[in-house]
Amino acid sequence: MNAFALKRTILLMIGAAAVTTCSAEQPKVLCTTAHGGFSVRYTLVKGTGDCANLKGGVMGVQSYVEGGPGKAPTFTKPPVAIKPAEVGDLVDKYSPMGLMPSQQASIGNFTDDKPEADGFCRVGTMSPLSLDLPAVAAMPDGKGGMTEALPAVKVKYQLSNVRFYLSAAVIGTVMGADLEYTRNDCTATYKVSGIYPTIGCEKTMTITGPDGKPMDMGTGEPNESACDPCPDPANGRPAGSMIGPDLDIECNKDALLCLPRGDAPSLRATPIICKD
Repeated sequence: MNAFALKRTILLMIGAAAVTTCSAEQPKVLCTTAHGGFSVRYTLVKGTGDCANLKGGVMGVQSYVEGGPGKAPTFTKPPVAIKPAEVGDLVDKYSPMGLMPSQQASIGNFTDDKPEADGFCRVGTMSPLSLDLPAVAAMPDGKGGMTEALPAVKVKYQLSNVRFYLSAAVIGTVMGADLEYTRNDCTATYKVSGIYPTIGCEKTMTITGPDGKPMDMGTGEPNESACDPCPDPANGRPAGSMIGPDLDIECNKDALLCLPRGDAPSLRATPIICKD
């Protein structure tokens, strides 16, 4: 075999080895979440009374790396903290003493390093999140009036079956969960489906403000175009909703938020393709 033929044979062997050892399949990303507010849709499963009226809202979500002095950071199976907006509102309103930030969120760890076959990264047992707030009497507000008197209130969120969907196009921006929600003596259960980021979609109208300048006022009606992922500069939406074009969403008329139309992952059969 001459030198040219030998070189050609070696190159063919290298090429064949590359074909057998390489794969076009994308490696799976590590389990993680988007960081920030998720708009969530509550679907009632069981319950009646005041606790059974949840329709939609916001949950703050954060996955983070554990570590500290003398402890190496861990990037696999990280903790996930979830804080419903209602909890933050109550803490701001009642200003309870001695309540640590860790007591204001439900926390659990991912159970896997990477998504399972169905695309979900599941979170293990979540800590219960409870607030037991005593009544607050009205007090002088320093402006000649009085603050609002607040009744005692108990609220509890017990999340379970928490999961986040991950793919090449949807990286931790979709969540699903089950929720047992208690307010005072009333308890109800819900299915939860959420997406990131939180986008409001209330239709507005322009009115003249107290200062004589034009201002926007909410109408209480849904504005479906606010959820469109495609930019629309002509109508004041230069960047679109920033919600993934793979996700099937709607402007929920009760919450006036862009929410998943179905259960997580609520994917479209065909992703939206925005025009240039």
